[in-house]
Amino acid sequence: MSKDASRERRDAARKSRRFGPSKAGVQVAPGQSEGQVLSVMRSLLGRPRAKLEDTANLAGAPDDARVAAAVIPMHGRRIIEVVAENPLIRIKVRLYTRSDGKPILDDELIDVIPVAQQHGFGTRFLGRQVEQALRLGIVEIRAYAIRGDQGGDVGYRVWPIFGFDGPLPREVIEELPPELCAARNVSDLMGTREGREWWIRNGDDINLTFDLSPKSPALRRFRTYLRRKGFPRPEPE
Repeated sequence: MSKDASRERRDAARKSRRFGPSKAGVQVAPGQSEGQVLSVMRSLLGRPRAKLEDTANLAGAPDDARVAAAVIPMHGRRIIEVVAENPLIRIKVRLYTRSDGKPILDDELIDVIPVAQQHGFGTRFLGRQVEQALRLGIVEIRAYAIRGDQGGDVGYRVWPIFGFDGPLPREVIEELPPELCAARNVSDLMGTREGREWWIRNGDDINLTFDLSPKSPALRRFRTYLRRKGFPRPEPE
């Protein structure tokens, strides 16, 4: 085998282990300029070389998505909001900084149409988002996971499988059966078959966080899940 052919095989193998950046095009909000969006995004990330395409990356946007990025106000400061959508999924993400100045993402809306659920679209979105968030220095991803039995909203039980975690509401703790009464976080329940089954039956809307620090339990659980399902591992470039 020639050196070029060998190199091509290595490159293909390396690419197959990554979700890769989004190829979606990005438009800025009407009345705003690309320079305005870039300035705020670069300031929030602390990365002067970030590109407009990184807004699509932070949203985990599918390659065929339409992506719109805007500067919006929040609590007296300017943040970035990104909306990405294609016929199967609609994503709304906000980029801002927490109290210590570190950049975080807030997955405000992840809506996969019912016929496309359980086909890996949410997994691919999150895999790309986590991979690109790691590359761009995001320290955590936040999400409000909803249970909506009528509308098919299942975030409350899906996102914990991916590694999101958060404290159980007091009213949930008070309803725990004796064998699960020590649980204080969702991860405490997801760690056992009995706990998972109880949460699926009795869980509700909950605030969750995905910790992106090196070797975090969230990353470990998510990578294990991806490996088991045959998806790439989210790794920063």
